[in-house]
Amino acid sequence: MQNTILDQDQGSANAGVLTTEAISHLKTTKGWTKFLSIMGFVFLGFLVIIALSIGVLIQKLPPSIARSLPTTMLTIVYLVMALIYFFPVYYLFNFSSSLGRALKSNSSQDMTKAFSSLKSHYKFIGILMIIMLVIYGLGILLTAIAFATR
Repeated sequence: MQNTILDQDQGSANAGVLTTEAISHLKTTKGWTKFLSIMGFVFLGFLVIIALSIGVLIQKLPPSIARSLPTTMLTIVYLVMALIYFFPVYYLFNFSSSLGRALKSNSSQDMTKAFSSLKSHYKFIGILMIIMLVIYGLGILLTAIAFATR
């Protein structure tokens, strides 16, 4: 059974059914999220290219500088950054794609998939923010301890 997402009669009291204005806003949102997710995938490609070519780039530096840079570690850091960045971009792309299908087919099931992907996107960003705040907090604490013990 396919439920509809469009409220044909805007004066009705159908809870959970979108108005024409809401659908218009979602169409605009779909365009921007598609653009941002595609640009995110392009950026991911650049990160992976940089990660895989960092050794060659470092060899072009003067030998005194090149010897002091941990090439393997930099490659790993860039690949981990790309892996972490992949998930929110992927969820955003899924949101945009599912939203487009929902708006075309007028399907509440596709709309549910879209909002599930959006929830996953923001959940991932939120968890990542918590992790970064903890890392920054520990960094500040350790720096304060290091300066206090001097």
